[in-house]
Amino acid sequence: MDSRMMFFPENMLMSRILCHITPRQFIARRLIANSSIHRAEMKTPIQQWGWAYLQRQKALGRPISPHLTVYQPQLTWMVSGLHRVTGCVMAGVLLFGGVGFATLPFNFTEFVEYIRSWHIPAFVIAFPIIFHTLNGIRFIGFDLAKGLENTKAGMNNYVENTPDFEEPRLAVEGFVVCRLLYIVPPRKVAHIFERRHRIELHDFADELLENENLTFSRYCEIVDEFGRTADEMENGMSYGRLAGLISFGGLVAARLYACNLRREVQQIATYTSKFIDKRIRLTWVEDERSWKNFMLIGGDIVRRDAVQREAAERRRSSRRWSLIGIGAAALFGVGAIIGTRVLLGAK
Repeated sequence: MDSRMMFFPENMLMSRILCHITPRQFIARRLIANSSIHRAEMKTPIQQWGWAYLQRQKALGRPISPHLTVYQPQLTWMVSGLHRVTGCVMAGVLLFGGVGFATLPFNFTEFVEYIRSWHIPAFVIAFPIIFHTLNGIRFIGFDLAKGLENTKAGMNNYVENTPDFEEPRLAVEGFVVCRLLYIVPPRKVAHIFERRHRIELHDFADELLENENLTFSRYCEIVDEFGRTADEMENGMSYGRLAGLISFGGLVAARLYACNLRREVQQIATYTSKFIDKRIRLTWVEDERSWKNFMLIGGDIVRRDAVQREAAERRRSSRRWSLIGIGAAALFGVGAIIGTRVLLGAK
């Protein structure tokens, strides 16, 4: 019998096995690939917002990765950069000097005389050493947590022109900027906004909280659309938008807390704070806005609202006393008429 005929049944059996196994392997690989693609495409709302923001910046031809041209020159990073430059200069001199002393036929005295023959001003040689030493002492103080306040850091740098919204004490965390600002304008302005638009805000919050599982993702979409215009361009964080976003976010957080959804409250607070902080840092310098101006404007709004409420209260009080006076006069008139009729009837 031919050897090919002897192995033919085994070949048929093997081919059948392969025909059954291979499609399953393909299906498994396809499922694994699809699941990996889905896992790669799944992003948190913050990641989705960041990716969409980068794509919009890229479409507008703006730089995506940070570089020096997009930052306002600050004396803090200038001093830090100069500290590194002087350190590199000193390290280079020591390195090449040590190699030169070990390999070249001259000693330290000859090296000093050679440098002196260049007639370099003593200031040029002394400045890197003195600056690097004194600034190194300053950095040691930073390591010991001394002088970390923004005012002291500015004093150490001689002058500082940092916008107030970049100060660490005014960093946006949750819905609170700092205790001083929380006491005075932003929260009070937000309360005024909530009082004047209570019905609209509560209706909007009711629609948002219809499905508790989708509340956070829908909230992120609303906040993302909050800062856009009709042409899909991002707007700056104006004072009015800031007050409105704090009001709406605070209302949603309070409603979620009442439902014992504390994790969602933390997510909303974190997302809102990052959104506000990023918009402030991107646009307030160009728009010439600051917390100081917002304090002034917010104080004026609070004062005007207090005056309006006092005037409304006086009008309500005068109207109430007018009604009381009219009622008393009517009662007195009715009593006089009844008394007159009684007296006339008695006669």
